[in-house]
Amino acid sequence: MPERAPLPASSDLPPLGHDAVALYHHALEYGLSDRTPAAGFSADLHAASLDTLRAWQLLRPGADDGVWEAVTPHHAIATLLGPQEAGLREAQAELRLSEGRVAARRAVLEGLPLPLAQQRPADAEVLEILPDVHAARGAISASVAQCRTEVVSFQPGGGRPAEILADALPRDLALLERGIRIRCLYQHPARFHQPTQDYVRAASAAGSHIRTLGELFGQMIIVDQRIAFIPDRSSPRGAVVIRQPSAVAFLYDAFEQSWSRATPYLSGPAAARAVTEDIKRTLAVLLADGLKDEVIARRLGLSLRTCRRHISELMEQLGARSRTQAGVLIHAHGLHLGGGAPSAAVTP
Repeated sequence: MPERAPLPASSDLPPLGHDAVALYHHALEYGLSDRTPAAGFSADLHAASLDTLRAWQLLRPGADDGVWEAVTPHHAIATLLGPQEAGLREAQAELRLSEGRVAARRAVLEGLPLPLAQQRPADAEVLEILPDVHAARGAISASVAQCRTEVVSFQPGGGRPAEILADALPRDLALLERGIRIRCLYQHPARFHQPTQDYVRAASAAGSHIRTLGELFGQMIIVDQRIAFIPDRSSPRGAVVIRQPSAVAFLYDAFEQSWSRATPYLSGPAAARAVTEDIKRTLAVLLADGLKDEVIARRLGLSLRTCRRHISELMEQLGARSRTQAGVLIHAHGLHLGGGAPSAAVTP
């Protein structure tokens, strides 16, 4: 009998193709021989398929020389993958041990007392200005990559750009896989934005928590309750990094209060009707306060066209001939206090 080459490592396994599977089924019924090709197989194809089955540990030597018997897939799994899985478990245990050592050493270093003069960092160390979108994205990505417990964020507007969501999803899924908690607040119109719907569906399935609210005061990201990113008003595409503990805690409390008032991101007609009514109630409040259409649209995350359509519908429902009259009627009927719009037109 010719000497066989040694079995390959599992990373070098040949493809388990149609011919090899057919020969495996034949082996289950009749066994195999090195010397006699199976029915329908040429000598070369028989030899190549037999070598493939041996590499996949689906055959074992029979009682006679040159004879092979088929084993079950479960037996092959134990033989082929058992040692690798054991090695992976050992590597994971070692990784957890190393992470524990790193965390313990970090705690020791972070716990070292500083001289009194250095206990309050300079303003440059508390606030950092990131001048453009590239610097902001780089700093946020680096901070999130080092996250240990939680990332929370405000994402105002009607939905984030599709390309940003496409970049964010793999990163967020990797965080969730590490056990990082993610909570994100959008505004209600984001429920009607298809790229946001796709992102929310995938992120929520992996464990992310996402809610919506009528108004958000601005964009914000907080990592581990220790570092916050907010927009830089002097540079619209830049950001401000805040590390001062009291300031970060204040912003985190603002997020928690908004989170408690928000509605879980749900799809379907009932959810759409609920948030649409909430948008209209909030719009009535802002209209009664005398704000301009552009300001109302920005605060609600709506397009100007959609905002004006809602205002027109509300004025028609109230029977108001002017915005001033609409504001008076809204106050008179308590809509700004959370009451629903009247079911019939209201006369002055």
